[in-house]
Amino acid sequence: MQFVQLGMNYTASKNNNLFVFSADPGATKPISNQTFQQFDHFNTFSAYVNFPIPLDYFFKGKEEFKKRIGNIDNMNYIFVNLNYIKSDIKGYVFPYTNKAIINYAFQSQILLPWKIKNSMTYFILPDGNWQIYKITKPIQGFDISFNRDFMEKKLKIGLHCFDVFNKNEINALIAGENLNTSFRKKQDTRTIRFSLTYNFGNLKMKNENTNIETEKAKSDGGIIK
Repeated sequence: MQFVQLGMNYTASKNNNLFVFSADPGATKPISNQTFQQFDHFNTFSAYVNFPIPLDYFFKGKEEFKKRIGNIDNMNYIFVNLNYIKSDIKGYVFPYTNKAIINYAFQSQILLPWKIKNSMTYFILPDGNWQIYKITKPIQGFDISFNRDFMEKKLKIGLHCFDVFNKNEINALIAGENLNTSFRKKQDTRTIRFSLTYNFGNLKMKNENTNIETEKAKSDGGIIK
């Protein structure tokens, strides 16, 4: 339960500038204007919940799970993240239903033979409204990595592939005065990277110093920034 997080946030702001399209209804030819429009009252409500699914508990048994719970680096798990976001703009009439966005994200850690650690991340943002823009097609991405530590974790070798299926793209609808404009942005976001990392410092000493400063802040009632 120490890894479960739940929270919400409400933001009320003024004088926000957002990118919009518009068109002159009296023009003989359809010409669109790209500009920024100021919105006096912009309110956003968001909520989130994060929780882990301990795979070791289900596949390794309760006793083995208890042995590993003290060190998350030695655990197999899936971490789930859910986000809810809805914007409300006073004085702006949405030309479509103001549908909230719910973002789903999953991150896993799987321990493989030969001390290889596999991590996978998948996120999907279904259709809905982001501010005044309507997302018409889900935005999604899938990343995968393989890492191996050497020399008492001083040396790390990794192989990574980001956006494996090259599906990360934005399809949206921007509604302005006398004009509805479809927007699409797609780049080749599939990337393969090989990494080699070496730690020259004393990581243990840094952690000890951080713990000392944290305890000092607690005793003084201060906040570390």
